[in-house]
Amino acid sequence: MSARLGTDDFQHPAEHLATSGDLGTGHSACGATVEDLKQCLAEGPTATAALARWCERQGIGHGHVRAEIVASGSGVEAGGEAHVMPASVAERLCTKRPAWRRVRLCRGDAALSEALLHYRDDWLSASMRRALAERDTPFGAVVAPLGPRRRLRRSETASAIPVHGRDQAAAGLLAQEAELLLPDGRVLAVAEETYLGALIGL
Repeated sequence: MSARLGTDDFQHPAEHLATSGDLGTGHSACGATVEDLKQCLAEGPTATAALARWCERQGIGHGHVRAEIVASGSGVEAGGEAHVMPASVAERLCTKRPAWRRVRLCRGDAALSEALLHYRDDWLSASMRRALAERDTPFGAVVAPLGPRRRLRRSETASAIPVHGRDQAAAGLLAQEAELLLPDGRVLAVAEETYLGALIGL
């Protein structure tokens, strides 16, 4: 079972993107660029699969990519805390009460990304739901047997400088909104993701 993090440790994807500069063409200490990362994400069936491949290529962390759960629930309220879901997300998922989770994806000691995910848990098997609730396996790995594919809806690049008291490795350098589609085209999940500076060696 993965340890839960305090909600104060998690920033909304758009909130900790810096607003000055652009790392899209600049090389990091490890030689990778944000554009390289974007290309890797575009090629992966899920963000989890793309991050695992990226980390192997760049030598980031060790072991499997794991999800540290910040908060999770179903519908608009969970754990005594209000959770607001945009109406557009409900429309795309064709439900008013999707399951949701805030997570941080890590490999070893390296924090890779943070995400807010809304998804149709009623389309998952019982074993998949248990895995999401009881293990540190990321959503993308859990649902991989369903054959999903990732569709990018929005992408924003920003300078990875310290924000909200974070150092460069933990500052957001790329924010994306993506959908995870089933083979028949139904939207299984909608994710707001922030990719962190450690991914390009900051």
